[in-house]
Amino acid sequence: MKLEKHAISIFYNIPKAIFLLLVALMPSAVSAQALSEKIGGLEFYSSEESIDKLSSLELPAKGLIPISNQFELSFELNLQKSQVLGNILRIILDDDQVIDLKYEPKINAHNPHLVCIINKDENFASLPIAKSNLKDNKWVSVHLSVNLESQNMRIEYGEKVIDKNISLSHSKNLKLIFGVSQEVGFRTKDVPKFAVRDINLKSKSTSLQWPLRQYHGDIAVERSKKINGKITTPLWTATKHHLWENIANFENSYHPAVLHDPVHRKIIVVGTKSTLTFCIENETVKKIPHKKSIDNITYWEGLYVPVLDKIGIFDFRGSKIKLNNFDELLDSLESISQIDQQLTNWRQCTLLDLNKGNIFRFGGYGHYTFKNDFTRYDLTTESWETVDFSGNTIAPRYLSSSGHLTENAYLVYGGMGNKTGNQVLGTNAYHDLYLVNLDSMSVQKLWSQKHPLKGYTCGSNLILDKSKKYFYTLLFPYNSFDAQIKLAKISIADGTIEWASETLDMPYKDIESRLFLFQDQKNEDFYAVASQSDFQSDKSQTHIYKLRGTPLSISDLENMKLEAEIPDADYTLAYLALLIILAITSLLYFKKYRSKRIKPETEASNKDIDTMLAQPFQSRKLIKIDYPKKNAIYIFDGLKIYDHAGNEISDQFTEKPRQLFLIILFFPYLHGRNISSQEIVDILWPNAEKSKSRNNRSITIKRLRLLLSPIEGVEIEFKNGTWEIEFNKDSFCDFKLYTQLENQLKTNISSQEIMNGIYSLTRSAEINNNQLEWLAEAISDIKSKIIETLLLCASLSKDANLTVKWASLVLKYDELEEQGMKLKLHGLIKMGKLVLARNEFEKFSKQFESLFGEAYESSFNEIKEEIENNQLTT
Repeated sequence: MKLEKHAISIFYNIPKAIFLLLVALMPSAVSAQALSEKIGGLEFYSSEESIDKLSSLELPAKGLIPISNQFELSFELNLQKSQVLGNILRIILDDDQVIDLKYEPKINAHNPHLVCIINKDENFASLPIAKSNLKDNKWVSVHLSVNLESQNMRIEYGEKVIDKNISLSHSKNLKLIFGVSQEVGFRTKDVPKFAVRDINLKSKSTSLQWPLRQYHGDIAVERSKKINGKITTPLWTATKHHLWENIANFENSYHPAVLHDPVHRKIIVVGTKSTLTFCIENETVKKIPHKKSIDNITYWEGLYVPVLDKIGIFDFRGSKIKLNNFDELLDSLESISQIDQQLTNWRQCTLLDLNKGNIFRFGGYGHYTFKNDFTRYDLTTESWETVDFSGNTIAPRYLSSSGHLTENAYLVYGGMGNKTGNQVLGTNAYHDLYLVNLDSMSVQKLWSQKHPLKGYTCGSNLILDKSKKYFYTLLFPYNSFDAQIKLAKISIADGTIEWASETLDMPYKDIESRLFLFQDQKNEDFYAVASQSDFQSDKSQTHIYKLRGTPLSISDLENMKLEAEIPDADYTLAYLALLIILAITSLLYFKKYRSKRIKPETEASNKDIDTMLAQPFQSRKLIKIDYPKKNAIYIFDGLKIYDHAGNEISDQFTEKPRQLFLIILFFPYLHGRNISSQEIVDILWPNAEKSKSRNNRSITIKRLRLLLSPIEGVEIEFKNGTWEIEFNKDSFCDFKLYTQLENQLKTNISSQEIMNGIYSLTRSAEINNNQLEWLAEAISDIKSKIIETLLLCASLSKDANLTVKWASLVLKYDELEEQGMKLKLHGLIKMGKLVLARNEFEKFSKQFESLFGEAYESSFNEIKEEIENNQLTT
């Protein structure tokens, strides 16, 4: 009893943060285990794809595995259609004996086979492969049992089993090679398209497991004895659940209809002259020219109506929706090209009555007004009407996401707008969720919160996960032309957001760009469709991306990797050991710090940890930077402008005044002088007539002065034939302060205070890009100059931790800045964090190869050696 009370006492005295960490670790391990049961594996590049880029897996990496004349080998195999007769597995025994498992492709009417060959010439077994097993998400178990004493061998592939006598001499050791083999005397180069996972090898003397549930690296981790394997050119399947793959690109007319036909498993893009269909099953694109093309500009939308098994196409300016089966619809598109209203409702979200087939649309934008009306298209009367919904009111907005929760209940999420609908009063990104019931015609607000991802909004429909606890949608930064689009996983219960994919980098231009998110019900994969339209050419570019079903965040991938490296039997012991360690840590914590709790806090203990880390060198002195929310202009955090009353007025700056402001502000920093009137005209109105351009300049400057008038201490001045923006002591501009500090650093290079100010100002690394060519180039040049300054600060740091922090900031501005990467590795290696250093290098190398189409010239070990030999200095 005393022991029990003592244990309870220790348990309740665990610091809260540590206890919460323990609680959090348990479900994450369970979650990781559940994920790894469905996802993961190592894919092998086929010789069909590239003869120079072939994959291999050697088990073990060095030496041999003892087997004592018998062994059992099992693994899961994923085969894909291939025309290559090639090696899947080679087992090398003593005395150069070989057992091969090969893929034999379909010949004439015969199905493909798995063929087992002994010593290169004896055909031991041939097992037919069902067509249903040749898919990228179909895993089949393979089991080989070999007894060299009794000369028996069994091979199992799924439910197929073959037993046979063999003729092999005794062997005490073996080596396993999957894919291509470079082993002297056992070389192979022909490899089909396949993947493996969960490799288990058992013999009298050993039991080994290689789960292959990682997502990066060239080491196959063995769970029990750490007899790891070596991988050449790895292609981890888990990354396909995190990285989007571009699988199709094609051109069509301006603003085509884009829709998903889930029954026939097609993505359909309908233009005025042709229709393109993407077949999900075999990932092929088919172009169907229309019998009669349509010459006028259209603004088409599309949908699939499952209750009717028909496709609907309509122009959102028109009053009719054309519903028909696919072939008949393409012959009657001319009837929906007639319009009867001006552009009034861009980017509405669509809700479909699955009982009656009626079509509802919500929200939209037009004529500088955000909408919150519900309209319904009645199939019987073939007409639109505005309808009322009871319950909560959704604020006016466009770009909302919608998706089915139940048969006739929809979730409507987010969007851009404001409470009044008047765009003049600004635009907000909403993070809220509503339940819209089409049967009862009612709306229920589930939650409404401040958006946790500053500057992001939704750009597509939403898709629920199987548990209906989360939904997925595409989010993008609405203030950036070069959008970094990501798949977000959002909790229906509380609105928590987690990134579920890597970035899709693509230009996004408001009403000319559209995003769609579909999920195939058969393979559960996600498909993102991006349509970019160009009004001048009357054309559009459509890009289709694929993400394997069950999207994985970085934390999911890491948890899977950790779970795969811990033997099953170790979980209970691991948790028990963790409890004991935490209890001991807690006792030491209270013993060490109890006396300190009664001491007065020192100045340093009150400092924010980020501020402390931002202080390079020995000095604790800081340039104190107040970041006011009145009379302030921020460039490094996107363009944020606050008037004298503290109101953000950024949205009031329309395109030309915004561009003019940035041009006048940036020009002196780049050219060392102020800008002339003619230079402004040449940048903003290069092709306009002289009189018209002069008038444009005058109007835009007046408009800009009017917009700046609510900000005290900011003036546009014309002096000596040039323009400049003046800030007095009552106003603040982060970019102006940065330029002053940068100039001071040139004459006082050892000033810790100046460097801390530079770090504080630049750490958000968000200078918005602009469609105007001059500004886009200017911002690129500004970032390059900032990077030079940050590299200088990093090179002067004597503290490894701070070197990492400076270098990380450099990589925020340019993720492929080579010197920034090397400085970061320098700091991490000096701190003894080799795993983190290697991960950073692999990330850099992958991005480098993706962008430039070639491998990075140096290896991690080469850079590490340079650092350790002090050849790479900071």
